[in-house]
Amino acid sequence: INFNEFTYYLDKNNIDIFATGNENNIYVYHYVINGNNTQLLRKVYDFEKECDYDLFLGFVSNSITITDLDKNDIGEITFAYKKGCISDVSPLTLKLLILEDGNKYIIRGKTSIHTGNEKIGGNKNIDPSFEKAPQIFKDHANSVWDKI
Repeated sequence: INFNEFTYYLDKNNIDIFATGNENNIYVYHYVINGNNTQLLRKVYDFEKECDYDLFLGFVSNSITITDLDKNDIGEITFAYKKGCISDVSPLTLKLLILEDGNKYIIRGKTSIHTGNEKIGGNKNIDPSFEKAPQIFKDHANSVWDKI
């Protein structure tokens, strides 16, 4: 894989790599460090195919955090990204994910656009995966979503 751009986040137990590819792709790799061993727990991949208009595909930088919300010594990574192929002023797809120990929790929706007194988009759908997660994960995800 050839990456156009990448950045990484590192703490004592986690390595998280965020990358954009040459062909309208994004990648996230979440590794855990255990002693001298590093193990890939989760890979996230998304793309926007064949866009003849304006392509938007990128991470929301102020959404990226590494935490241990449930205090179990297993880090969670939270991040969001926007994507879309549009030819006008339209909402973009917005996804927010929390990854922990190989599990993925996600909120899907649209960005919002304000034109005068009218608001377009801004919907949010919380995936059923959050039903299996600690409540603090859902609270954190909603808080990050509201900020972006």
